[in-house]
Amino acid sequence: MRLVYLAANLIDAQIVNDLLSSERISSKILNQSAIGATGEIPLNQVYPEVWIQQDSDYANARVIIEEFDKHISVEDILCNSCGEYNPGNFEYCWNCHQKVLAHR
Repeated sequence: MRLVYLAANLIDAQIVNDLLSSERISSKILNQSAIGATGEIPLNQVYPEVWIQQDSDYANARVIIEEFDKHISVEDILCNSCGEYNPGNFEYCWNCHQKVLAHR
């Protein structure tokens, strides 16, 4: 087994695990419940981890994960139609449902 992804949260870990599974890469999520131990154990040991079963799948898994990471943006996007800020990975405004085009 080999660590392939350290997730910020369990949702991202599950998405990556599902993406790998859809490409027939066997993987497993570890530390699913460790976030509850924050403060008791070091912070870097409580994040969910995605591990692949076969080391030979590492290069393919990293390509899939890099593609996933491209779609995660921390920069908010300003809607041209209504002026509301939306998370950077939104394609359509949560408020007016128009396509979001502008970045701040």
